[in-house]
Amino acid sequence: MAAQEAYNDLMTELFKYDKNPTIPTLSYIEQTSNYIETNYIYRFGEVWNGEGDGKESLYSESISPDNEHIIDFIVMEEDEDDILESKILITNITNIN
Repeated sequence: MAAQEAYNDLMTELFKYDKNPTIPTLSYIEQTSNYIETNYIYRFGEVWNGEGDGKESLYSESISPDNEHIIDFIVMEEDEDDILESKILITNITNIN
């Protein structure tokens, strides 16, 4: 129950600050959207640029797919067979420059 309450509190806070930029998705195969936006769930393969260790990037819950933005996320459902199919909730997108 405490986890659900924490999740609900987090979602309430996220919707207060929904003024983040959108950036194009990186996966053109089975993409769910053309742009990455906060407060939406995506497959990890739509956000990760393929550089570095994928599992490490997934577990870090923060990546920079284009060297212009930092994307913070929460892993909602990890796919142990294919990390690209893992479901993540985008919590913040920050411009680096």
